[in-house]
Amino acid sequence: MLNDTDGLLRLIRETPINLEEREKQKQNYQNPDVDSLTDGFATLFLNRVNFSGIIKGGPIGGLKQTGNYKIDCRFNREDISRRIESIAQLKSKIRLYNKDAGYFIKMHLKKMKSPIFLNIDPPYVIKGSQLYTNFFTEEDHLNLKNVIVKHLDDIEYPWIITYDACSLVRDLYKDFYMEEYNIMHNAGGGECIR
Repeated sequence: MLNDTDGLLRLIRETPINLEEREKQKQNYQNPDVDSLTDGFATLFLNRVNFSGIIKGGPIGGLKQTGNYKIDCRFNREDISRRIESIAQLKSKIRLYNKDAGYFIKMHLKKMKSPIFLNIDPPYVIKGSQLYTNFFTEEDHLNLKNVIVKHLDDIEYPWIITYDACSLVRDLYKDFYMEEYNIMHNAGGGECIR
């Protein structure tokens, strides 16, 4: 969205919202050889047309489109375009990193000079393997916690980590302040927030 805003907006405006297109976008999403615009749009498309925004999920309304809501009910072209345009206006202030969270914290965070707010949003523990292509094992969650303890305790930047509410998270982060919220969204569930 930052590198080719106009191309993304064109795809949002012109791409049909139907089951056939969903299959095409699933193929694009799974193809490691597509360009970043095609991959980004496929991800956005699937997030908007799949149940609860789950990329690996089924289409809203079902494969026969007999549900109360149809595949296009969450694909509001005008709203999505407006949000993307707003983000694009902040392009010079946004830095994107496609890195492992632990690696990013260890290697990049202390080099940043301007004030930042760090939002760490690891994959959910309980349903991670069902929701994400790249989910965490229990060991991955432990490793992230160890990096946080070692590298974030002494920084001046505010940070937050969001998780599903579960015993593993409560145990890993028992020495940190935690707040549990029940957040209503399509996938359901609460999140534990530091």
